[in-house]
Amino acid sequence: MPARVCKAIAFTGNADLVGIGVVISYYIEASLTTLYLLVFTAWRIKRFVREQRQGRRRRCAGALAVEQSKVTQNPRGQGRGRERGRLARAGHRCFDALRGSLDGFLMAAGVLAIAILVAALVVEAFHTNERRRHPVNSQNVPSGHVLYDSALGLLVGLFAVFPPVVLYALLLQEDEWPRLHHHHHHHRKGRRTWLRRAVLVVLWALAAAVVFLDPPSELDFAYQGRVANSDDNFAAVLYACDQRGGLAYWQALEALKYLVIGVPVLWLAMTLGVYVLTGWRPWRPWRAARGRGRADEDGRLEKQAASEEIESKDGRAVGEEKETKIGRPAGDDQRSLLARIGRSVWRHMVAWLACLIMWTLLLYLTELRHNIVDVTDGLDMENKWAIGQVLAIATWGPVAVDFGFLLIFGIEAGLGSRLPLDFAIRQVGSTSSVDSAAEEDEDETGAAAAAAAAAAAQARGSSPDRANANSVHNRRRSASSAICRQTSSSTAETVGNDKTSVVGKCDCGEPVAPLALSMSSASSSAPSLLLRAQS
Repeated sequence: MPARVCKAIAFTGNADLVGIGVVISYYIEASLTTLYLLVFTAWRIKRFVREQRQGRRRRCAGALAVEQSKVTQNPRGQGRGRERGRLARAGHRCFDALRGSLDGFLMAAGVLAIAILVAALVVEAFHTNERRRHPVNSQNVPSGHVLYDSALGLLVGLFAVFPPVVLYALLLQEDEWPRLHHHHHHHRKGRRTWLRRAVLVVLWALAAAVVFLDPPSELDFAYQGRVANSDDNFAAVLYACDQRGGLAYWQALEALKYLVIGVPVLWLAMTLGVYVLTGWRPWRPWRAARGRGRADEDGRLEKQAASEEIESKDGRAVGEEKETKIGRPAGDDQRSLLARIGRSVWRHMVAWLACLIMWTLLLYLTELRHNIVDVTDGLDMENKWAIGQVLAIATWGPVAVDFGFLLIFGIEAGLGSRLPLDFAIRQVGSTSSVDSAAEEDEDETGAAAAAAAAAAAQARGSSPDRANANSVHNRRRSASSAICRQTSSSTAETVGNDKTSVVGKCDCGEPVAPLALSMSSASSSAPSLLLRAQS
């Protein structure tokens, strides 16, 4: 078939679906999603390696006392440690910006995906109605974008589903830091968590509807890629200029009906299996909740936190067991290594697989768009800029502004500026940049301090257990001092009805616990704004 015949027929694409600005917006979304996935994967790997290294260092501190004592005599190593500390703080500042903007990016991607899927459903319903009213064999060869509307809508809709799936897998889960969910303002089953899950369910339902309604809306539904001798010239001309793939395209549509139902069900079954194998028992919280109110549970948690802050009379740490709980939950919330690592690995496997499918769909969409433009020889509007193309790129402007604001002013100021004046942001976890910098300093000096304490104990003839306890206490005090240097000593502010609360009060003489983000009302619960040890 000569190229001029296909150009005369002019089967063009839809600029609202594959215009140049819209395609750039797709690539921006996919690139940002991949960036978040890379950063969070590297962070979780680094966190696991650091935990393993710190555990080995604590176990081998006594055996390597002689070798570790040489570290204190190397000023060049100390300089490199300070340089690495500055680089680590800068890296954690960037990570905090990504972590703080993750939820906004997830919501923006979810809303965009829902809008695209609804638009695809509207287009398919319109073309289905038109095809039934005007059968294809009773009209001339059509022109315009009627041939590719349904196919492009299907590809774009399926592509838009995967960025929210990837981003949802990156959220901090309960099994990674259970203590945060025991805080007054962090509920295990928060409404926002269920909102995210509801968005994923809606996306799946809309995607399934698009897949099942796509075949009847196709222009060649009566032929489905097959041309018989009894057919008129319309089918021959149609498939000579068709860029979708002919019979293979229709076979893919048939397979998608099974995949869009079977793959999510298989994923749900495998996820439940992984969680059950790693110790998840959904019926235990229901049994524990019988006959016990929220006030009793909060009172028990307060007593547990208060008991963990008690130290021995001689000022030393309670013991090595207490030291190992820094940065990790205690009591009923203790998760095994298999649970924490296994579930995290499973979520990242799903995220990377979804990312691979996302890029495959986007590259295929780009190839199809390129072929359509080549056949029409520039007659369509896909490569021309218009107002809609610029607005499509501006979709991700708020995400970029949010990330830049958090990067410049910090996660506390960035998130706190969104709240009313009678609310405040405070830290209650160890993934912040301040605590991470303190951990870097502790990694550089903790082993040397333990070795020096052990050597001094041997010189005095004291017991090794007491020396180990003193070294643990000194390391905790050094970490506390590092945190206190980067935190305001005491700041009083008046909020609400002349109610004053103290924010960020820190006593450098006491060990400070790891911290994460939470919000608390300064007007109603001012005492909960105090920084206190939770180890």
